[in-house]
Amino acid sequence: MASPRSLASANQVLRSSTNSRNMTHIENVPTGPCHVRLIHAIHAPTMPWKNGGGSTTELACWPPGAGLTKFDWRISIARIEADGPFSAFDGIDRVLMLLDGPGMTLRWPDRTVTVDATRPRIDFAGSPAPDCQLLDGPTRDFNLMWRASLGSAELRNQTLAGDWQAQAPAGCQLAAYLRDGWAQNPAGPLQAGDLVVGSTLSLRGEGTLWVMSLPQRRESSSQ
Repeated sequence: MASPRSLASANQVLRSSTNSRNMTHIENVPTGPCHVRLIHAIHAPTMPWKNGGGSTTELACWPPGAGLTKFDWRISIARIEADGPFSAFDGIDRVLMLLDGPGMTLRWPDRTVTVDATRPRIDFAGSPAPDCQLLDGPTRDFNLMWRASLGSAELRNQTLAGDWQAQAPAGCQLAAYLRDGWAQNPAGPLQAGDLVVGSTLSLRGEGTLWVMSLPQRRESSSQ
């Protein structure tokens, strides 16, 4: 099994409840997209896959509470324990990045791609959905999905060494996932696996960030 740092080493840009035990813990809950949301992964809700073939832990989506069919963008962690098809998401573009485990082989009618420590990420359309075959046991992967009609999302690797700040492009939000290390945000501290979302992000710490620029509908910002 590859180390978490080795899986995060690639430095490329990709374009491409009410039960309190299951509620996402959010610091500084926003009234709009300009505010910073801090999501602690340990409290994020886990739900079945859309097709029932696995489980996903939702870190954030926009608009909040949009579910699996009406989101502009969605960030989640999936645990795959058995071979089977992915869920289909019409009109959605995706980035998948391997977090832990040996990896998987994804098969479409016209291509086959292996995701492992040597190629820990892949971008693809949400439909048609690929069949998944695990290489040698369960895996965890990071998933970014967004509505293709809104434009392109961006995901890039960022080394955090001291202070870091970034501002979202017009019409987008920023998200930063702490892959490893530690960080401090004005909304509170982050541990590995936590996420911050906002139009302007400021962090201080050491580790690896996955920074995302996320397109969304203009009318969503008023919700």
